[in-house]
Amino acid sequence: MNFSLLGLFVFVNQCVSYKILAVFPYNGRSHHNLFSTLVEELALRDHSVTVVNYFPMKNISKLRQIPLEYKVSGSDVVDIDDTLKNLPGILVNFHKALDTARAFKNLANSNCDKLMSNKEIQEIISSKTKFDLVIVEQFVTDCGLAVAFKLNAPIVGITAHILMPWTYSRLGALNHPAYVPNHFIGSGTKPGFWDKIQSALINIAFNIYFKYVIQKSDQMIINSVFEDVPDLDEIGKNISLILLNQYFPLTGSRLYGANVIEVGGLHIKENTTIDDEEIKSFIDKAESDVIYISFGTVASNFPDRIIKEIINFITKSSVKVLWKIDNVGNLNLPKNVLIRKWFPQTAVLCHPKVKAFITHSGMLSSIEAMHCGVPVISVPLFGDQFANAAAATEIGLGVTIDVSTMNERKINQALKTVMQDS
Repeated sequence: MNFSLLGLFVFVNQCVSYKILAVFPYNGRSHHNLFSTLVEELALRDHSVTVVNYFPMKNISKLRQIPLEYKVSGSDVVDIDDTLKNLPGILVNFHKALDTARAFKNLANSNCDKLMSNKEIQEIISSKTKFDLVIVEQFVTDCGLAVAFKLNAPIVGITAHILMPWTYSRLGALNHPAYVPNHFIGSGTKPGFWDKIQSALINIAFNIYFKYVIQKSDQMIINSVFEDVPDLDEIGKNISLILLNQYFPLTGSRLYGANVIEVGGLHIKENTTIDDEEIKSFIDKAESDVIYISFGTVASNFPDRIIKEIINFITKSSVKVLWKIDNVGNLNLPKNVLIRKWFPQTAVLCHPKVKAFITHSGMLSSIEAMHCGVPVISVPLFGDQFANAAAATEIGLGVTIDVSTMNERKINQALKTVMQDS
């Protein structure tokens, strides 16, 4: 036998290219930041990828994009004025949890309608285009599962957050409130007895509402376009694998099967160089420390009171500040602040002169802060941000400020605390 030929067969790597459809029906920028990292890398590795989403992506030869129509509506953003009014009961109050569920319904139906009415999606399904795999976001709408069903393709789920309460059962995962707190109650990773009671009640309410209200209305939208699509929950049970954007120090240890893989930090690039010369120069020329402020991509309409308190803090501070905000109105800004609508966040946080991060504590921002070793001052506003903030405080990553009582003095005290501890 020719051993040289045998060696060739042993050591040659097999290269297989797959045809993949990725369906991301939620119009959230932070979700896009995670998902785009995955699909762009798949395309760079010679897989043929078709992506259905709202935001532009890199121009890669193997990557085709089907854009969904994006128009900002009231369901796409959180008005901070409303958050402040409702804050005393926004997490622990059962009625507020149902308000969140109703907001999810509006969001789900809007996203589902845009997906199902897309002509390119309808053409792909009617032509019975063959895909080896469909990647579907698991958030508030299951309409992406209907697309996978019509294409008769294996399904991989992906999330930009921890599992929603209604996702556990379809994966065969245990969602026991004794040790898995509902992330809307903001208890961190060590829930007390009352937290566990609330988790149980809110999980039951969410599961019922999702199945009998959100899924029912989604099913009606689907049936108006496609025939013979079975119960969405039954399709969901065919998910082969789910990629879960969570990191156990923030969420606690949870019992999952082999079909659930934690990929927290997937979106973080190895290269953290700041290419923008103005930002780089602003940081490099700082004679003292630099702090970064960002409240994410969904919050809007910060009350003038809060903006003024932040500006007062910056004006009296010796640190330089990078502040991601769309608009500060006609207020005068001090010279030690640089305002932008967007910053290369990971690169900024990993810069050695950046010593603190004032954040809403979204999952991606929290993971980036941990990756770069930057202490946080959490100002959670809605959703899982309260749980992320509680966990960050619990593990010593930072401190939390209540947005309803946020002022210059509290910001200054929080900064002193995290700077001393770091």
